[in-house]
Amino acid sequence: MSGDAHEMKDCGQITAERNGGGRGQKLLLHTCCTPCAAGALYRLEPYNYSVTLYFYNPNIDSLDEYFRRSDGLVKLKSRFDSIADIIVERFDPLPFYKAVLGLESKSEGGERCTECFAHRLAVTAQKAAADGYDLFATTLTTGPNKNAALINELGFAAAARFGAVPSPDSGNGAAPMNDPGTAAGVLVAASSTPDSNGNAALINNPGTTAANEGVVYLESDFKKSGGYAESLKICASLGIYRQKYCGCVFSRRPF
Repeated sequence: MSGDAHEMKDCGQITAERNGGGRGQKLLLHTCCTPCAAGALYRLEPYNYSVTLYFYNPNIDSLDEYFRRSDGLVKLKSRFDSIADIIVERFDPLPFYKAVLGLESKSEGGERCTECFAHRLAVTAQKAAADGYDLFATTLTTGPNKNAALINELGFAAAARFGAVPSPDSGNGAAPMNDPGTAAGVLVAASSTPDSNGNAALINNPGTTAANEGVVYLESDFKKSGGYAESLKICASLGIYRQKYCGCVFSRRPF
């Protein structure tokens, strides 16, 4: 279920409500490109996260394109005070080709893209855990053609490998994503001890230690509630390059 009333829950509202706002929590934001980062930062702006933009995209098909997409990130610092750092990994397409081996002929938006998303989110989750970030997220959901539900599913799977999973409901398994009135968006540590009702302890719930047991994935659909529209405005005002294809050699056609 979606809608503006619930929409901001997938951009930090639950965390903000429980912690009185982001209060400088360290967020590692996987960044696919500058335009998508602009929309994501706009949506995250009210929650006071300390954001590190993490540009890791081995899917991009050339060194020139890699830097065309990453060079604009510094321009966003003039617009968003929340940016604490920018990390651009070196250009290395080999991990992408390994991840999608055998899927080269699949259609755009299909299995190949799923494996590409999963790889980038797993690497981001691993870095977030290793470097002491509180949360990680991805700008991929700013893209108008990107499947946010799929990306979020992959994000939670990546987080689960490093100690955090979505909170279960009252007895029927995991709470539905983006369903108002459920515990969706509240995250728990995978290794936390269940309470007397079999529910895992909530992150940052007084009396638990779950907050320090793993990195948390921040669910999002950044394109919603003006995210994508605002990214267009920001790119126009700052003269930021907007690409015409997703990034890999297989996607080289107009959107």
